Amino acid sequence: MAKILIIDDDDSLRRGLEMVLKLKGYQPLMAADAESGLTLAREQSPDLIVSDIDMPGMTGLEALVELRNDVATSAIPFILMTGKQNISVRDGMDLGADDFLHKPLSFAEILKAVEARLSKQRAVRTAADRRLSSLRASLRLRLPKELTDHLNEIISNADILQNCADNIDGPMLQKMSGDIQEHARCVQSSIRNFILFVQLETIQSDHEEISALRAQLTANAEAVIVRAARSFAKTRDREPDLDIDLQPTRVEMATDLLTKIIEEIISNACKFSEPGSPIRITNRELGRFAIIEIADRGFGMNSDELKAVDAYVRFDKGGVLQPGLGLGLSICKRLADLHGGSLEIKSVEEQGTTVSINLPAKLHLLREDTEGESKETHH
Repeated sequence: MAKILIIDDDDSLRRGLEMVLKLKGYQPLMAADAESGLTLAREQSPDLIVSDIDMPGMTGLEALVELRNDVATSAIPFILMTGKQNISVRDGMDLGADDFLHKPLSFAEILKAVEARLSKQRAVRTAADRRLSSLRASLRLRLPKELTDHLNEIISNADILQNCADNIDGPMLQKMSGDIQEHARCVQSSIRNFILFVQLETIQSDHEEISALRAQLTANAEAVIVRAARSFAKTRDREPDLDIDLQPTRVEMATDLLTKIIEEIISNACKFSEPGSPIRITNRELGRFAIIEIADRGFGMNSDELKAVDAYVRFDKGGVLQPGLGLGLSICKRLADLHGGSLEIKSVEEQGTTVSINLPAKLHLLREDTEGESKETHH
Protein backbone atom coordinates (compact mmCIF):
# COMPACT_ATOMS: atom_id res chain seq x y z
CA MET A 1 0.00 0.00 0.00
CA ALA A 2 1.58 3.26 -1.16
CA LYS A 3 1.96 6.01 1.44
CA ILE A 4 0.88 9.48 0.27
CA LEU A 5 1.85 12.48 2.40
CA ILE A 6 -0.40 15.54 2.02
CA ILE A 7 0.92 18.85 3.39
CA ASP A 8 -1.68 21.63 3.34
CA ASP A 9 -3.10 24.09 5.87
CA ASP A 10 -6.60 23.76 4.35
CA ASP A 11 -8.49 21.44 6.74
CA SER A 12 -11.32 20.65 4.34
CA LEU A 13 -8.91 19.76 1.51
CA ARG A 14 -6.92 17.47 3.81
CA ARG A 15 -10.04 15.68 5.08
CA GLY A 16 -11.41 15.24 1.59
CA LEU A 17 -8.13 13.95 0.18
CA GLU A 18 -7.69 11.59 3.11
CA MET A 19 -11.09 10.00 2.38
CA VAL A 20 -10.48 9.77 -1.39
CA LEU A 21 -7.00 8.24 -0.96
CA LYS A 22 -8.29 5.64 1.49
CA LEU A 23 -11.07 4.67 -0.92
CA LYS A 24 -8.43 4.19 -3.65
CA GLY A 25 -6.36 1.87 -1.46
CA TYR A 26 -3.61 4.32 -0.46
CA GLN A 27 -2.32 5.04 3.04
CA PRO A 28 -2.74 8.80 3.56
CA LEU A 29 -0.47 10.78 5.88
CA MET A 30 -1.68 14.28 6.80
CA ALA A 31 0.24 17.38 7.89
CA ALA A 32 -1.20 20.86 8.45
CA ASP A 33 2.12 22.67 8.01
CA ALA A 34 5.52 22.19 6.38
CA GLU A 35 7.38 21.53 9.63
CA SER A 36 5.04 18.66 10.53
CA GLY A 37 5.31 17.42 6.97
CA LEU A 38 9.11 17.25 7.19
CA THR A 39 8.87 15.21 10.39
CA LEU A 40 6.39 12.77 8.84
CA ALA A 41 8.47 12.46 5.67
CA ARG A 42 11.56 11.50 7.63
CA GLU A 43 9.71 9.12 9.95
CA GLN A 44 7.41 7.42 7.43
CA SER A 45 9.35 7.56 4.13
CA PRO A 46 6.23 8.10 1.98
CA ASP A 47 6.08 7.01 -1.65
CA LEU A 48 4.87 10.46 -2.73
CA ILE A 49 4.44 13.93 -1.22
CA VAL A 50 1.80 16.47 -2.31
CA SER A 51 2.34 19.88 -0.75
CA ASP A 52 0.82 23.33 -0.90
CA ILE A 53 3.29 26.19 -1.32
CA ASP A 54 1.55 28.96 0.63
CA MET A 55 1.38 28.02 4.31
CA PRO A 56 2.08 29.85 7.57
CA GLY A 57 5.69 29.49 8.64
CA MET A 58 7.80 27.36 6.33
CA THR A 59 6.57 27.28 2.73
CA GLY A 60 6.20 24.22 0.53
CA LEU A 61 9.17 25.37 -1.54
CA GLU A 62 11.34 25.54 1.56
CA ALA A 63 10.17 22.08 2.61
CA LEU A 64 11.07 20.77 -0.84
CA VAL A 65 14.61 22.16 -0.55
CA GLU A 66 15.00 20.59 2.92
CA LEU A 67 13.89 17.18 1.66
CA ARG A 68 16.06 17.30 -1.45
CA ASN A 69 19.12 18.11 0.68
CA ASP A 70 18.48 15.12 2.95
CA VAL A 71 19.82 11.84 1.55
CA ALA A 72 17.03 9.88 3.24
CA THR A 73 14.27 11.86 1.48
CA SER A 74 15.96 13.28 -1.61
CA ALA A 75 14.42 10.75 -4.02
CA ILE A 76 10.78 10.96 -2.84
CA PRO A 77 8.56 12.27 -5.69
CA PHE A 78 7.17 15.70 -4.78
CA ILE A 79 4.12 17.48 -6.24
CA LEU A 80 3.62 21.17 -5.51
CA MET A 81 0.26 22.96 -5.39
CA THR A 82 -0.49 26.68 -5.26
CA GLY A 83 -3.40 29.03 -5.60
CA LYS A 84 -1.18 31.97 -6.56
CA GLN A 85 -0.70 32.70 -10.23
CA ASN A 86 2.51 34.71 -9.77
CA ILE A 87 4.55 31.64 -8.76
CA SER A 88 6.48 30.21 -11.68
CA VAL A 89 6.23 26.51 -12.47
CA ARG A 90 9.89 26.68 -13.47
CA ASP A 91 10.88 27.82 -9.97
CA GLY A 92 9.38 24.72 -8.42
CA MET A 93 10.81 22.36 -11.01
CA ASP A 94 14.28 23.90 -10.65
CA LEU A 95 14.17 23.11 -6.94
CA GLY A 96 13.40 19.47 -7.68
CA ALA A 97 9.60 19.22 -7.85
CA ASP A 98 8.23 16.42 -10.02
CA ASP A 99 4.93 18.13 -10.86
CA PHE A 100 3.21 21.48 -10.33
CA LEU A 101 -0.56 21.96 -9.90
CA HIS A 102 -2.51 25.22 -9.86
CA LYS A 103 -5.50 25.55 -7.53
CA PRO A 104 -8.45 25.41 -7.51
CA LEU A 105 -8.32 21.66 -8.07
CA SER A 106 -10.84 18.88 -7.81
CA PHE A 107 -10.01 15.74 -5.85
CA ALA A 108 -10.13 13.86 -9.14
CA GLU A 109 -7.43 16.10 -10.64
CA ILE A 110 -5.16 15.65 -7.63
CA LEU A 111 -5.74 11.89 -7.66
CA LYS A 112 -4.91 11.76 -11.36
CA ALA A 113 -1.58 13.53 -10.74
CA VAL A 114 -0.81 11.19 -7.82
CA GLU A 115 -1.50 8.05 -9.85
CA ALA A 116 0.49 9.32 -12.84
CA ARG A 117 3.53 10.06 -10.67
CA LEU A 118 3.35 6.71 -8.85
CA SER A 119 3.01 4.89 -12.17
CA LYS A 120 6.11 6.62 -13.51
CA GLN A 121 8.03 5.78 -10.33
CA ARG A 122 7.06 2.09 -10.64
CA ALA A 123 8.19 2.05 -14.27
CA VAL A 124 11.57 3.55 -13.35
CA ARG A 125 12.08 1.02 -10.57
CA THR A 126 11.08 -1.88 -12.80
CA ALA A 127 13.51 -0.78 -15.51
CA ALA A 128 16.30 -0.35 -12.96
CA ASP A 129 15.65 -3.80 -11.46
CA ARG A 130 15.65 -5.35 -14.92
CA ARG A 131 18.95 -3.73 -15.84
CA LEU A 132 20.52 -4.74 -12.55
CA SER A 133 19.42 -8.36 -12.99
CA SER A 134 20.85 -8.39 -16.50
CA LEU A 135 24.07 -6.83 -15.23
CA ARG A 136 24.50 -9.42 -12.49
CA ALA A 137 23.95 -12.27 -14.92
CA SER A 138 26.43 -10.77 -17.37
CA LEU A 139 29.09 -10.24 -14.73
CA ARG A 140 28.75 -13.81 -13.50
CA LEU A 141 29.63 -14.94 -17.01
CA ARG A 142 32.21 -12.32 -17.91
CA LEU A 143 34.35 -12.08 -14.78
CA PRO A 144 35.64 -15.71 -14.77
CA LYS A 145 36.43 -15.56 -18.50
CA GLU A 146 38.13 -12.17 -18.22
CA LEU A 147 40.38 -13.35 -15.39
CA THR A 148 41.05 -16.73 -17.00
CA ASP A 149 42.11 -15.17 -20.31
CA HIS A 150 44.65 -12.89 -18.64
CA LEU A 151 45.92 -15.59 -16.27
CA ASN A 152 46.41 -18.00 -19.20
CA GLU A 153 48.58 -15.42 -20.94
CA ILE A 154 50.60 -14.85 -17.77
CA ILE A 155 51.10 -18.59 -17.23
CA SER A 156 51.97 -19.20 -20.88
CA ASN A 157 54.63 -16.49 -20.94
CA ALA A 158 56.00 -17.56 -17.56
CA ASP A 159 56.29 -21.19 -18.74
CA ILE A 160 58.24 -20.13 -21.81
CA LEU A 161 60.58 -17.98 -19.72
CA GLN A 162 61.15 -20.79 -17.27
CA ASN A 163 61.77 -23.56 -19.84
CA CYS A 164 63.43 -21.69 -22.68
CA ALA A 165 65.25 -18.83 -20.97
CA ASP A 166 68.62 -19.71 -22.53
CA ASN A 167 67.20 -19.35 -26.07
CA ILE A 168 65.44 -16.02 -25.60
CA ASP A 169 67.25 -12.86 -26.68
CA GLY A 170 67.09 -9.54 -24.88
CA PRO A 171 64.33 -7.84 -26.91
CA MET A 172 62.06 -10.91 -26.75
CA LEU A 173 62.68 -11.24 -23.02
CA GLN A 174 61.72 -7.61 -22.53
CA LYS A 175 58.56 -8.05 -24.61
CA MET A 176 57.43 -11.15 -22.75
CA SER A 177 58.06 -9.63 -19.33
CA GLY A 178 56.13 -6.56 -20.47
CA ASP A 179 53.22 -8.76 -21.58
CA ILE A 180 53.15 -10.49 -18.20
CA GLN A 181 53.12 -7.15 -16.43
CA GLU A 182 50.30 -5.81 -18.63
CA HIS A 183 48.09 -8.88 -18.16
CA ALA A 184 48.73 -8.76 -14.40
CA ARG A 185 47.63 -5.11 -14.38
CA CYS A 186 44.43 -6.08 -16.22
CA VAL A 187 43.68 -8.80 -13.65
CA GLN A 188 44.28 -6.35 -10.83
CA SER A 189 42.11 -3.69 -12.48
CA SER A 190 39.25 -6.11 -13.16
CA ILE A 191 39.22 -7.37 -9.58
CA ARG A 192 39.38 -3.87 -8.11
CA ASN A 193 36.62 -2.60 -10.39
CA PHE A 194 34.40 -5.57 -9.62
CA ILE A 195 34.84 -5.08 -5.86
CA LEU A 196 34.19 -1.34 -6.11
CA PHE A 197 31.14 -1.89 -8.31
CA VAL A 198 29.65 -4.35 -5.79
CA GLN A 199 30.34 -1.88 -2.96
CA LEU A 200 28.58 0.92 -4.85
CA GLU A 201 25.58 -1.29 -5.63
CA THR A 202 25.37 -2.28 -1.97
CA ILE A 203 25.35 1.25 -0.55
CA GLN A 204 22.80 2.71 -2.96
CA SER A 205 20.05 2.24 -0.36
CA ASP A 206 22.25 2.90 2.70
CA HIS A 207 21.58 6.52 3.61
CA GLU A 208 24.32 6.64 6.26
CA GLU A 209 26.95 5.42 3.79
CA ILE A 210 25.79 7.92 1.19
CA SER A 211 25.91 10.74 3.73
CA ALA A 212 29.45 9.70 4.65
CA LEU A 213 30.47 9.75 0.98
CA ARG A 214 29.00 13.22 0.48
CA ALA A 215 30.77 14.55 3.57
CA GLN A 216 34.16 14.12 1.89
CA LEU A 217 35.94 17.01 0.20
CA THR A 218 38.81 17.45 -2.23
CA ALA A 219 39.97 21.02 -1.68
CA ASN A 220 42.38 21.38 -4.61
CA ALA A 221 40.61 19.17 -7.11
CA GLU A 222 42.43 20.67 -10.10
CA ALA A 223 45.77 19.36 -8.81
CA VAL A 224 44.29 15.90 -8.22
CA ILE A 225 42.86 15.85 -11.76
CA VAL A 226 46.17 16.85 -13.32
CA ARG A 227 48.11 14.26 -11.34
CA ALA A 228 45.66 11.43 -12.09
CA ALA A 229 45.45 12.27 -15.81
CA ARG A 230 49.20 12.56 -16.31
CA SER A 231 49.97 9.47 -14.28
CA PHE A 232 47.62 7.26 -16.28
CA ALA A 233 48.40 8.80 -19.67
CA LYS A 234 52.10 8.19 -19.02
CA THR A 235 51.45 4.42 -18.75
CA ARG A 236 49.97 4.56 -22.28
CA ASP A 237 52.64 6.88 -23.73
CA ARG A 238 49.96 9.55 -24.17
CA GLU A 239 51.09 12.20 -21.70
CA PRO A 240 52.23 14.56 -24.51
CA ASP A 241 48.67 14.39 -25.93
CA LEU A 242 47.12 15.92 -22.82
CA ASP A 243 45.86 19.50 -23.19
CA ILE A 244 44.97 20.67 -19.67
CA ASP A 245 43.33 23.98 -18.77
CA LEU A 246 41.98 23.88 -15.21
CA GLN A 247 40.87 26.52 -12.71
CA PRO A 248 41.03 26.03 -8.91
CA THR A 249 37.98 24.15 -7.66
CA ARG A 250 36.73 22.15 -4.66
CA VAL A 251 34.46 19.15 -5.05
CA GLU A 252 32.43 17.14 -2.55
CA MET A 253 34.17 13.83 -3.15
CA ALA A 254 37.11 12.01 -1.57
CA THR A 255 40.39 12.30 -3.45
CA ASP A 256 40.70 8.58 -4.15
CA LEU A 257 37.26 8.44 -5.77
CA LEU A 258 37.85 11.58 -7.86
CA THR A 259 41.16 10.03 -8.97
CA LYS A 260 39.31 6.84 -9.93
CA ILE A 261 36.85 8.73 -12.13
CA ILE A 262 39.60 10.66 -13.92
CA GLU A 263 41.69 7.52 -14.50
CA GLU A 264 38.75 5.60 -15.97
CA ILE A 265 37.76 8.38 -18.35
CA ILE A 266 41.33 9.06 -19.42
CA SER A 267 41.70 5.30 -19.97
CA ASN A 268 38.74 5.32 -22.36
CA ALA A 269 40.06 8.42 -24.13
CA CYS A 270 43.41 6.68 -24.68
CA LYS A 271 41.77 3.44 -25.85
CA PHE A 272 39.41 5.05 -28.32
CA SER A 273 41.64 7.69 -29.91
CA GLU A 274 44.85 7.50 -31.90
CA PRO A 275 48.22 8.35 -30.32
CA GLY A 276 49.10 11.92 -31.19
CA SER A 277 45.49 13.15 -31.09
CA PRO A 278 44.67 15.60 -28.28
CA ILE A 279 42.86 14.78 -25.05
CA ARG A 280 41.59 18.05 -23.61
CA ILE A 281 40.72 18.48 -19.91
CA THR A 282 38.89 21.61 -18.74
CA ASN A 283 36.65 22.66 -15.88
CA ARG A 284 34.15 25.37 -15.02
CA GLU A 285 31.60 26.27 -12.37
CA LEU A 286 27.83 26.25 -12.93
CA GLY A 287 25.77 27.20 -9.89
CA ARG A 288 26.83 24.94 -7.02
CA PHE A 289 28.43 22.39 -9.35
CA ALA A 290 31.95 21.94 -10.64
CA ILE A 291 31.92 20.59 -14.18
CA ILE A 292 34.97 18.66 -15.38
CA GLU A 293 35.11 17.89 -19.10
CA ILE A 294 37.41 15.40 -20.83
CA ALA A 295 37.27 15.44 -24.63
CA ASP A 296 39.07 13.30 -27.19
CA ARG A 297 39.10 13.31 -30.99
CA GLY A 298 38.81 9.57 -31.33
CA PHE A 299 36.45 7.05 -32.88
CA GLY A 300 33.34 8.35 -31.09
CA MET A 301 30.12 6.44 -30.51
CA ASN A 302 26.84 6.25 -32.37
CA SER A 303 23.44 6.74 -30.71
CA ASP A 304 22.90 3.02 -30.11
CA GLU A 305 26.28 2.70 -28.41
CA LEU A 306 25.58 5.71 -26.21
CA LYS A 307 22.31 4.12 -25.06
CA ALA A 308 24.16 0.88 -24.35
CA VAL A 309 26.75 2.42 -22.05
CA ASP A 310 26.51 0.23 -18.96
CA ALA A 311 28.57 -2.07 -16.81
CA TYR A 312 28.36 -5.08 -19.08
CA VAL A 313 29.10 -3.41 -22.42
CA ARG A 314 32.51 -3.28 -24.09
CA PHE A 315 33.01 -1.51 -27.39
CA ASP A 316 34.87 -2.69 -30.48
CA LYS A 317 36.48 0.41 -31.96
CA GLY A 318 39.16 0.72 -34.54
CA GLY A 319 38.80 -2.99 -35.27
CA VAL A 320 39.99 -4.00 -31.80
CA LEU A 321 37.83 -5.40 -29.00
CA GLN A 322 39.06 -3.55 -25.94
CA PRO A 323 39.99 -5.61 -22.87
CA GLY A 324 38.20 -5.36 -19.56
CA LEU A 325 34.80 -5.94 -18.04
CA GLY A 326 33.46 -2.60 -19.24
CA LEU A 327 32.78 -1.56 -15.63
CA GLY A 328 34.67 1.73 -15.79
CA LEU A 329 32.02 4.13 -17.07
CA SER A 330 29.33 2.49 -14.98
CA ILE A 331 31.43 2.99 -11.84
CA CYS A 332 31.99 6.64 -12.79
CA LYS A 333 28.26 7.20 -13.32
CA ARG A 334 27.36 5.58 -10.01
CA LEU A 335 29.99 7.56 -8.12
CA ALA A 336 28.69 10.82 -9.58
CA ASP A 337 25.07 9.88 -8.79
CA LEU A 338 25.82 8.83 -5.22
CA HIS A 339 27.51 12.18 -4.61
CA GLY A 340 24.52 14.14 -5.88
CA GLY A 341 26.06 14.83 -9.28
CA SER A 342 25.86 13.32 -12.75
CA LEU A 343 27.94 12.09 -15.66
CA GLU A 344 27.02 12.96 -19.24
CA ILE A 345 28.47 11.66 -22.49
CA LYS A 346 28.30 13.39 -25.85
CA SER A 347 29.82 11.65 -28.84
CA VAL A 348 29.88 11.77 -32.62
CA GLU A 349 31.26 8.91 -34.67
CA GLU A 350 34.69 9.59 -36.17
CA GLN A 351 34.82 12.97 -34.39
CA GLY A 352 35.28 12.15 -30.73
CA THR A 353 33.71 11.96 -27.31
CA THR A 354 33.25 14.45 -24.48
CA VAL A 355 32.54 13.24 -20.95
CA SER A 356 31.22 15.80 -18.45
CA ILE A 357 31.47 15.03 -14.74
CA ASN A 358 29.18 17.29 -12.70
CA LEU A 359 29.95 17.26 -8.97
CA PRO A 360 28.71 19.42 -6.09
CA ALA A 361 31.33 21.99 -5.16
CA LYS A 362 31.70 23.71 -1.78
CA LEU A 363 32.99 26.90 -3.25
CA HIS A 364 32.66 29.22 -0.27
CA LEU A 365 32.41 27.00 2.79
CA LEU A 366 36.06 26.11 3.35
CA ARG A 367 38.58 28.18 5.24
CA GLU A 368 40.95 29.84 2.83
CA ASP A 369 43.93 28.26 4.55
CA THR A 370 42.76 24.73 3.76
CA GLU A 371 45.74 22.96 2.23
CA GLY A 372 44.85 19.27 2.44
CA GLU A 373 43.59 17.49 -0.64
CA SER A 374 40.78 15.64 1.08
CA LYS A 375 39.29 14.34 4.27
CA GLU A 376 39.54 10.73 3.14
CA THR A 377 37.57 8.13 5.03
CA HIS A 378 36.65 6.03 2.02
CA HIS A 379 38.14 2.57 2.05
